[in-house]
Amino acid sequence: MQQVLDPHRAILLPGGAHPFYVPSRAGAHVASIPIEAHAIRASLFDKRGHAWSNDLALRLDVHFDKAAEFNKAHAALRLLMPLIPALAASSPIHEGRSTGYHSSRLDARKHASDRLPELMGGSLVPEAIFEPEEYDRAILGPIAQALGPHDPNGILDPQEMNARGVTVNFDRGTLTLHVIDAQECPSANMAIVELIIAVLKALVGGRWASTYLQRAWSAEDLDAILLDTIRHGDRAIISNRDYLLMFGLLQQDSMPALKLWQHLFVDLYSELGPAARTWLDHILEHGCLASRIMARIGARPSTEKLRTAYAALAECHALDQAFL
Repeated sequence: MQQVLDPHRAILLPGGAHPFYVPSRAGAHVASIPIEAHAIRASLFDKRGHAWSNDLALRLDVHFDKAAEFNKAHAALRLLMPLIPALAASSPIHEGRSTGYHSSRLDARKHASDRLPELMGGSLVPEAIFEPEEYDRAILGPIAQALGPHDPNGILDPQEMNARGVTVNFDRGTLTLHVIDAQECPSANMAIVELIIAVLKALVGGRWASTYLQRAWSAEDLDAILLDTIRHGDRAIISNRDYLLMFGLLQQDSMPALKLWQHLFVDLYSELGPAARTWLDHILEHGCLASRIMARIGARPSTEKLRTAYAALAECHALDQAFL
C-alpha cells in the first residue's frame, strides 16, 4: 500500500484518529454503502463530526453459538469494556490540538447519535440484558421504531445502526467490541487483542467472579469508569472497590488503571504468546499509546512537534515496531 501512496507523497498513518483532519472543511468520507442507505444516514447525522469520518478503531468480534454463550459473553464484555481505553487509547489529538482526552475517538463517538438517542441508549455501555429475546425487545426494537419515520422502506438494519460500545448481530452470532483504538503497528494491535481475549476467557470461565456477579453491574456504574478511562487513559484511578473485586483484587480500595492491567497481565501470563508478552511489557511499562504520544509532544504542542511525532508513528507502522 505504501508503494502505491509514494507517488502521491502520502503515508499510512496509524492510531485511533487522524490528528489534523477537520471534517467540516475536508468533507466526510464514509465506507461504501448502498446509495439509499447513505441518503438516509446523511439526513440523520452530522457527517462533519469525527465519529462519522475519523474513527480508526480496532473492532473485535466475539462469536457465540447459543443463548447461554451470549449471556456469558455479553456480561464479560460489558464488565471489561470500561477498562480497555486504559490499555488501548491512542487518539489524544483532533484537528491539530490536544483535546484533553486520551481517546478523543471515543469521546466523539459518545455524541455521534445525539439526534436519535435510541441508537446508543444512555451510554456507550450497553444495558444489562442477557437474553436474545429481551435484547430484541429492549434495544433493537426501540432502534427500529426510532428509525421508522426516516426509513419507511426498512433499508437500515437496526443491528447495524446500534451505536453502543458492544453490539450484537444475532444472524452472524457475533458480539462486536468497538472501544479499542488502533495502535501504532499490527503487532501492537494483535498483542492488545490477545490480552483482551485472555481476560474475556477468564471472565466467561468465572476465574475471579461468577457470571451472576458480572451481570449485576448497571450501565451507569460501568459508564462512570469508562468516561474516566476515555479522558485519562492509563492514568485513570479505579476507585470502585467492587469493580476491583471482579478481577480478583480483594484488598484494594483503589488502583491506577495501568496497575490493574499489570495485575491482569501477570495473572494471565501463561495464556499469552511470546510476542504478545514482549509488546505488552512495553505498553505496561511506558503507558498506552496516547500517553506516549502526549509525552513526546508536550502539554502545548506546536504543529511541527505534532508532525514529527506522527511521522515517527508512521515509521513504526511501516516497520512494525513500538513507539516510544
